[in-house]
Amino acid sequence: MKKHFNATHGMCYTSEYQVWVGMRRRCYDRRFSGYRKYGAKGIIVCDRWLHSFENFIADMGIRPAPHPELGKYSIDRIDSKGNYTPDNCTWSHIFDQNNNRGNIVRLTFNGQTITLLEWEKQTGINGYNIAFRIKAGWSVERALTTPVRKKRVNGYRHL
Repeated sequence: MKKHFNATHGMCYTSEYQVWVGMRRRCYDRRFSGYRKYGAKGIIVCDRWLHSFENFIADMGIRPAPHPELGKYSIDRIDSKGNYTPDNCTWSHIFDQNNNRGNIVRLTFNGQTITLLEWEKQTGINGYNIAFRIKAGWSVERALTTPVRKKRVNGYRHL
């Protein structure tokens, strides 16, 4: 009798399984688009997880339900230069992951140093607008406190 490929854990159609497959592809599949940011830089999956989805789930647990404001959770490496291991991985949402990137921009205003994404949430000004203003020579205070003007379309303010 032929064994069904899903008979081991019964979770091959779950989001956790897709995360596990994606993690391995980023590290080992040279044809995968994300390989250059992971496997090509020496990032690997620990032996415990590499060939065992069951061990991955035992260590990581089930992916948390999406956060109402921040969206889905995905696997996050605590040390972005470290490997995929039980002590270096957690489930986190994209907002936290973007704030943990090595190239993230932080601005200090009124004694508070936070990322562009966090300033965007506090001010309501798009992070790209804030970054563009800073690059254009605006002070941090002016970039964070000047309201965004509405665009003009055919000479009229577009609402």
